[in-house]
Amino acid sequence: MDKLYSFNWNKIPGSDTKIFKKLLRENFDIDLVRKAKIVKINDSKTIRVFDGKNYLSLSINDNKTVANLIINGKRSDKFIFKIEDVMLCVYKFEEIYYDVDTAKLIENIRNNYPKFNPSDIPKEAPENPLHAYIIRRIALYIDDEKLENQGDWQNYWFRCCISEKCDYIFSILKLRHVNREEDLLKICNPESKLWKKAGDERIKINIDLCIDFFLKRYNLMKAFSLCWNYPSSKIHLNWIELFFPRMIAGIFVGFLPIITSNDLMNFIDGNQSNLKLYAFFAFMFILTVIYFLYECYKITQKTLDIEKIFMRISPVLMVSSIEAFLISIIFAYVGLFGDKGWVLSKIIFYAMFALFIGILAQLLWEEKTATEPL
Repeated sequence: MDKLYSFNWNKIPGSDTKIFKKLLRENFDIDLVRKAKIVKINDSKTIRVFDGKNYLSLSINDNKTVANLIINGKRSDKFIFKIEDVMLCVYKFEEIYYDVDTAKLIENIRNNYPKFNPSDIPKEAPENPLHAYIIRRIALYIDDEKLENQGDWQNYWFRCCISEKCDYIFSILKLRHVNREEDLLKICNPESKLWKKAGDERIKINIDLCIDFFLKRYNLMKAFSLCWNYPSSKIHLNWIELFFPRMIAGIFVGFLPIITSNDLMNFIDGNQSNLKLYAFFAFMFILTVIYFLYECYKITQKTLDIEKIFMRISPVLMVSSIEAFLISIIFAYVGLFGDKGWVLSKIIFYAMFALFIGILAQLLWEEKTATEPL
């Protein structure tokens, strides 16, 4: 890999400031570096550049192995910054991963990354995206008889894929087209080394974790496929989770103001035409769709286009709407909506109103997605 720039971290501010400014000026079109102040903060772990209106910071991690560039609050992933001794070396993002992509044997990894020990399975999350990318290569793509602990690496990578602690890493690796859901399916496969090595109980636990992860990310169809095709330690509970018990609880909460409020009941049972009720229904339905779109977009870290997001939320919306409609029918049957409860337009309105209020309650009370298992 060819270095684009290199400068001494300890000489900024100082004699290497010109090289640092050149990097920013030539590659990020940043004018503030010309007259801006450059200081070190955070025990000399962060270089800060600011001119009163704009700012950027370059921070090294605790291990002093990599650095992250943030420009006006947004992280830049155009280059990789690596600390080599006291020199901060700058590489193109694509080039830094080339040696990983071309590694076919474990010796290739040892030679290209001498500080990485393939025999040592970490206990914590990967320290940086490159480290994670190397681990992924070892876990999923290295086919080498000398790699005796590939099953252990697959188990570690499985944990990384389902962990929120690794969200930032995957937000970077998406530029390398890394899909954590696809990686999970490769590991939760009878042909994987982990599947062959681990006992039945460990596999069942991993399947459970995988199902929970897919449901959290609105991937109902993949969760259903895992429930159907593979063993599980809580198979009956998993089937219940496919019907979104958290959503059902929210729907029941949404029915409370309808049942307990005479004013709301009188408003609905009053002189409101069916057309107006359907207009309210459409309005709440659109808001519900928008919420599902936003939540799915956020939880998948902007890795899906709008078409795929619609494909994910569609079955979720269908299941939750049917649940709300069935609960509305039951409440009407037992007389909770009064004498006029059996009017179809009002039953539909009650259902959509309860679903909408339930989602709002879910949004206000908890930070979890509406589809996430209890």
